[in-house]
Amino acid sequence: MESFIGSRFQSHGLLVVILFLFQGITGACYGLQLSVQVSHDSLFLDGNSSLRKGDFGKADSLFKKGFESAKADNDSLWMGRFLNGSGSVKLAQKNSQEAIKYYLEGLNYLTDSSYSADYAKLESNLGVIYSGLKEYGTAKQYFEHALSLLKQEDNLMLSIMSNLFGVYMELGDGDEAENAANKAIEMAEKLGNRNVKAILSTNLSNFYLQKEDWLRAIQAGKESLKIREELQSGNLSKTLNNIGYGYFMLHDYDQAESYYLKGLDNAGPKEEIQLIWNLQKNFQGKQNWAKASEYLEKYVYLKDSLHEVSEKAKVLEITEKYESEKKELKIENLEAENDLQRKLILKERILAGLIVLSLLVLTGFLLLLLKQRRTQQALEKSKLNQRFLLTQLNPHFIFNALQSIQNYIYREKRDKSAEYIAAFSKLVRSVLENSEKDFIPITEEVGMIRHYLSLQQLSYNFDFNLTISDAEAMESCSIPGMFIQPFVENAILHGAGKRENGKVNLEFDLSEDRKMVTLVISDNGTGIGDINSSNTDGLHRSMSMKILKKRILEFNHGHREKILLSITDYSEDPQYPGTKVTFRFPVFY
Repeated sequence: MESFIGSRFQSHGLLVVILFLFQGITGACYGLQLSVQVSHDSLFLDGNSSLRKGDFGKADSLFKKGFESAKADNDSLWMGRFLNGSGSVKLAQKNSQEAIKYYLEGLNYLTDSSYSADYAKLESNLGVIYSGLKEYGTAKQYFEHALSLLKQEDNLMLSIMSNLFGVYMELGDGDEAENAANKAIEMAEKLGNRNVKAILSTNLSNFYLQKEDWLRAIQAGKESLKIREELQSGNLSKTLNNIGYGYFMLHDYDQAESYYLKGLDNAGPKEEIQLIWNLQKNFQGKQNWAKASEYLEKYVYLKDSLHEVSEKAKVLEITEKYESEKKELKIENLEAENDLQRKLILKERILAGLIVLSLLVLTGFLLLLLKQRRTQQALEKSKLNQRFLLTQLNPHFIFNALQSIQNYIYREKRDKSAEYIAAFSKLVRSVLENSEKDFIPITEEVGMIRHYLSLQQLSYNFDFNLTISDAEAMESCSIPGMFIQPFVENAILHGAGKRENGKVNLEFDLSEDRKMVTLVISDNGTGIGDINSSNTDGLHRSMSMKILKKRILEFNHGHREKILLSITDYSEDPQYPGTKVTFRFPVFY
């Protein structure tokens, strides 16, 4: 901001406040995976965007979520950055005390040696707050320490130097203030930030006016004026007034008049009053009493007009409050009368209505109770059917695994059998734990299937590939459990495991609306074949398919979201057409 200096209402130079959040990431965050960096960066940028739009609730939520994520990763740099963001939200909400708490906590996670730029940004924000609270000594300490941490001239250093200029002025340290202002102006020129240079030049002009160094005040004001005219931005009236006041104090009344009149062209009401007052003083200096009297009358008129507008506004506000209270009281009285009449009418009807109402409530309660009981019974029956079908399915998998172990023992492969038994026990534990759940996280299901495939590779010669699209989004997704393993088992035992170069592929894909997961299981075996054949393999596959179809029917009967299943040939190869199983599961969170 720029201050406004004249022969009246003089004030000290105000701060050029540039409140820094972290606009992007400077440098690499060593020790973190790229996905974690992107996640933190995304949360932080979204938080800053919400803060700039004034959506403080969303910004605060994003910064807090980011802090918890960084805390889980033990990332002190990002914890400090997210706390700085939360502090800036509180500052934007004019809650200085809460902002200070967040900024100080952020400093605890950073060190001024390792993260000097981030540390300096937090200290700069603390300096801005304490300047606003007029605790200039504390603000000075934060600004000076933040400045000592920075080695490269950039906008952050420019902001701190500009704020120090204002703090030094408030503390009456003229030499330090002048030195800081000149350094900041030189830095603004190097950085190409000419708008800030113009503001600093105007404030430096104010500083010289207070020191009664009129020539340097005029010079600084003209430098600011030149930049503003080139950029065609900003309010020129304050700068023009300062230049005019400098000439007035040098008794160059013609020059002072010229700049004062230019300032009137785009002056606001308060600035116009100041300029008119300065013009009447200038005409007194020129001993042009007619003009001085004319501008004095304008000054009195404008001042009285502003005062009258202000007083009228106050009277209007009081009148509106009185009329509002009067109307509210009248409304309250009418409502009280109406309420009394309604009560009298209700008393006449309440006895008859009470009996009817009681009967209706009792009937409704009994119907609701009956409906709830039937619904609960249906749900319990559905769950029991699913659990029963699940217990029918699991023994087939266990039987095949035990057969593999038995074969190893018969062939006296002790090491292999011990390895298989250890892996098998882990897998069985995982299956038993998940079989008690209606829904399990996709990550757990994938882990169990991956373990199962690795286990089967000890018995069969095949390769497998398991891919997941948008793995990060799927971490919070759950699907109905224990549907996938039987199809993976069939793909191995009756497909890829029966030929050389056998392959099994599993592909998980999350839909764009994140409501469905598509799973494709494919193998390059001999194809679907006759699952109803009389041999043992055919009988087993037939039983598995029958049980799974029943489970799908039971699930679809009890849920609005349905499971979809299709089984087709994988390719057109006549000898090895393979099998392709496509599942579509509803996602639960």
